[in-house]
Amino acid sequence: MMNLQKLSLKKPKLNLTKEQFIWQWKEDKVGFEKKVNKTLTKLINDSYGILCLSERDENIKMWSHYANKHTGVVLEFNFNYFITNGQDFYWKVNYPENGKFLNFLDSSIPANDSIFGQLITKANIWSEEQEVRVCALRSGLHPLNETCFKGIIFGINTPKEEKISLFNIIKMRYPECKIFTSKKG
Repeated sequence: MMNLQKLSLKKPKLNLTKEQFIWQWKEDKVGFEKKVNKTLTKLINDSYGILCLSERDENIKMWSHYANKHTGVVLEFNFNYFITNGQDFYWKVNYPENGKFLNFLDSSIPANDSIFGQLITKANIWSEEQEVRVCALRSGLHPLNETCFKGIIFGINTPKEEKISLFNIIKMRYPECKIFTSKKG
């Protein structure tokens, strides 16, 4: 995992001290949170690429939620080869017990650390995902290191035409890639 102090994150352009930030948040929580959310979303979209991955491929809730009721696919990567350019960083997502999220109003925590902490924190109910988030220091599409692509798992309801099409593309470009179909139960 990467130490946050070694990663130079761009600072949100709110032009506020931490004290002003806290005061405005206390005065109008909903309005101020919308303003902060809009600013952070723009900063992240313009400056960074964030990729969410899971350490699990067999979780039925994830297949239902993220793969459109088993019609999608799971791409399997060898993470040792995934981050190769030295410019990408990754963190395991934090799933705090009892909903104890990092308090970004705590004055002992630097503002950038606490805001960034929110980006890698999810409610404990999602802990089964075992999510890892990759942060690239530029937005947009990124080339994939072909040696990291290990396999593809088709959902049990992936349409036959899509399976054939993806199979042909994968075998032509990634001949070592393993191909699986998930099973019920």
